[in-house]
Amino acid sequence: MLVDIIAGDREDIIRMASILEAIQAEQQKGTRLGYRFIYTGPDVDINMEKELFSQLQINRPNVYLGIEEKDDNAVTAGVILRYDRTLANSKPDWILTAGSNTASVACAITAARIRGIQLAVVNGGVRANDTTNGRAINHILTDALAQIYFTAGRSANEALRKMGVSDEKIFFTGNSYVDNVVKHKNNYLQPQFWNELELRKGQYTIVILNNSNNIDYTETLANIISPLLRADINKPVLIQGDKILEKKIEDAGIQAQHLHVIKQTGYLQLCYLMQSADKLVTDSTEMIQMCSMFDTSMVYLGNNTDNPELNLVAVDNIAELESVLLNMKKVHSRRNSIPYLWDGKAGERIATVLKNL
Repeated sequence: MLVDIIAGDREDIIRMASILEAIQAEQQKGTRLGYRFIYTGPDVDINMEKELFSQLQINRPNVYLGIEEKDDNAVTAGVILRYDRTLANSKPDWILTAGSNTASVACAITAARIRGIQLAVVNGGVRANDTTNGRAINHILTDALAQIYFTAGRSANEALRKMGVSDEKIFFTGNSYVDNVVKHKNNYLQPQFWNELELRKGQYTIVILNNSNNIDYTETLANIISPLLRADINKPVLIQGDKILEKKIEDAGIQAQHLHVIKQTGYLQLCYLMQSADKLVTDSTEMIQMCSMFDTSMVYLGNNTDNPELNLVAVDNIAELESVLLNMKKVHSRRNSIPYLWDGKAGERIATVLKNL
């Protein structure tokens, strides 16, 4: 059996890493389970992520579709054309995708038009209940096309049942995105700037913003960062970003000695930072999934998350952020509890299901 494993972005690579490793382990046992690791972007993207592959201990993709466009419509059209050519040369039995980004959805659409190819979704059934959110729409579209679903939480199982999906098509395997957090827990790396910024465990806040609605507008950015600086006046506040974000913070007139803009770190360095932080403030569902494995408080900037099982504080109204931060001890008196089956073995369970297929 041949499986195409699709990665449309960095998060997909991390989510698929333990599955790739588990399939390779099955191959070493003599299981006839082949795969192609397909990245929808150009190989130059992967060249910039060399450290990620090294730290996750996985091989680079076998196939690159080379899509460089950023507009969703252009990405969809480009992926459909190029992936269709790949399938014309060699057709897999199954396609495995997370379906959270436009490129991976386009691969699912392409395969759905070809007889004999079936679709399996990793992290299936997640619902943010926000039809204005492109990511949420992508999940719904992919789930509608799939034949089987690998889920990370009971809420996802229920969402699929409400869609009319039968139980025999739902495989509750856990969350492959956090498998690497568990696997490498003894290998986390202290970032080079740790001593330079005089960081101490449990004595700083890390901020990771990915939503363009939060980082493209200086007023919104100020409304997020300023309350943090006031609430943590005696603690360093680290915000992950590039020179563009740094310039936007400057343009917003935000200045403080305890505010530090840090570059995107390696995966193992990020795990170290999250594990050692007092709290994480983010609009990224992937970041709160990672951070849920640590005894670190989480503040999610949004009203809906992919994983309602997580123990976090959700802040939909940015105007209320300062009040939430000042009352974190009362609001978040219980630290995070790890959801069921988030034990680092999701990739193994998924590979076992594929083997049995």
